[in-house]
Amino acid sequence: MHVVEFVSPEVFGLNMVVLAFTMLYVGGIGTLGGPILGAIIVSLLPELFRSLKDYQDLFYGAGLILLLIYAPKGLAGIRGLVPRGGKA
Repeated sequence: MHVVEFVSPEVFGLNMVVLAFTMLYVGGIGTLGGPILGAIIVSLLPELFRSLKDYQDLFYGAGLILLLIYAPKGLAGIRGLVPRGGKA
């Protein structure tokens, strides 16, 4: 079993920062469920596009651009997809 017993800046490189922000924006900022949904989707996308090895990054980028155009508040901005809480 491999265990990291300390936190260093090398763990949080540019790739990790981009991945975290992608999860936030895909799910939608401003809700608790949005980033969780974004994390699930962003984690599953590479598996879905695995068969498109040469075009994986192209489809991934095109999907993000389309999401930003048609759902600028992320998936949580689509009414009813992610509950916001508050008044019943």
